[in-house]
Amino acid sequence: MPTSGTKTQEVCTGLTPDQWKAIPDQWPSPYLAGTTNSNVVKSLTDVNATSTDLQSTTTTTSTTTQRRQPSGTTTATSGTTATTTQDPTTDPNASTEATLYHCPVTGFGGRVFGHRTMMDVLGMTDGGTNVHTLGRYMVAALLNACSGRTPVLGEDGVRDMWNDLVNRGYYEPAAGMRWDAGDIVAYLQTTMG
Repeated sequence: MPTSGTKTQEVCTGLTPDQWKAIPDQWPSPYLAGTTNSNVVKSLTDVNATSTDLQSTTTTTSTTTQRRQPSGTTTATSGTTATTTQDPTTDPNASTEATLYHCPVTGFGGRVFGHRTMMDVLGMTDGGTNVHTLGRYMVAALLNACSGRTPVLGEDGVRDMWNDLVNRGYYEPAAGMRWDAGDIVAYLQTTMG
């Protein structure tokens, strides 16, 4: 006997952390690939910078030069040089900067990875299912969700997993269930090919 409703199966085609690492030019917007070596934050980290040091700054220098002309008259030439430093964590126009793991763009709270970029975290290997492995899978899951590869898991769901684990020590996918880092990685692997 035919049924009146049909079930559709959601198919996930997520990429693994290593696959995303291999195609940085194909990351979905607003996420930008790159490492701290190409990021302005690297130089700030080297001098133990705080988050207040990442504010946007603009410096304007004006110069005036006087030159005596052969005719005996004096002419003045002036010029202005402007230097702008943008905060890559909040400035959407800072397109040459890599996205940091912990920033408003990713929504990943905490300070586990300091000033490392998403690409830096993708490159971490430790062989186990600890926080470094979880970080790699969280980056891949966020990129997968943003690119529409995981219809069962959106960007907010990925953020919730990370932030709950950081803040409470576990993620609760359903009432009474508590997932640790290993459980989250195991689930995320089911959304990747």
